[in-house]
Amino acid sequence: MSHPPLARYALALALLAPLSAAFAAASGSVHFRDAEWTVADGVVIVDDDGLEIVLMSKPFDRAKAMEDGELDTFDVMRGDANSITINLEADGPTMCVDFMSRSGDTQMSGSSCNSDFPPTIKIDKRTDTQVAGSMAWGEDGADHIKVQFDLPVGAAAK
Repeated sequence: MSHPPLARYALALALLAPLSAAFAAASGSVHFRDAEWTVADGVVIVDDDGLEIVLMSKPFDRAKAMEDGELDTFDVMRGDANSITINLEADGPTMCVDFMSRSGDTQMSGSSCNSDFPPTIKIDKRTDTQVAGSMAWGEDGADHIKVQFDLPVGAAAK
């Protein structure tokens, strides 16, 4: 029995929709506070004030993070990756990024606020289930955050 082309197309979209998190993308390079690394993964965490776009130097184990039913900052902190977090409020990016750098047994974390950050953050898409954009701050060979992301939000990251 043959299905009309439109029905096959609709069926293909329905079957592929759950795979969207598997195709989430984060890339770029970070040189910040004496740590230099390449982005390997990213997640978007929903918090009380808005969203946290967390970009990491190692793959993130989403299944393990979601074992307790939620994705939060502590899931990222338990990992052993360097990370940079771009904070978004309802009206756009804040002036602060959070960072966590690891080198051997040494860990450094904190927040850095700079009025130069917001103009370098571009949000191309922001929905309840997805955030896409980029940040291009600083200079190659010096402190910089040059990243791109297209990530599912919160529980959609499963």
